[in-house]
Amino acid sequence: MDIHFNRKDTIGSELDIYIPSINLAIEINGIFHYKPIYGIDKLQKIVENDKYKVSTCYEKEIKLHIIDTSKQTYVVPKTSKIYLDMIKNIIDKN
Repeated sequence: MDIHFNRKDTIGSELDIYIPSINLAIEINGIFHYKPIYGIDKLQKIVENDKYKVSTCYEKEIKLHIIDTSKQTYVVPKTSKIYLDMIKNIIDKN
């Protein structure tokens, strides 16, 4: 299975995970997608880009799943396992 990570060539904006063979994209959205950590202007740009991704994936018939990791304080294996399991589950169901 061919898996693309952090590439922009599919929709003109970066997709965290894209699997062309099943037309599936997964976005992993941390706190920066929901809170103005680097200021309101930066957050607004991120929110607009997220909206673009949703609409463009819809237009291209790409199934987009968004995983909210904003509650994860530290990115370490122990706290990341739940999100890895979510990703595996999404892929398995497609």
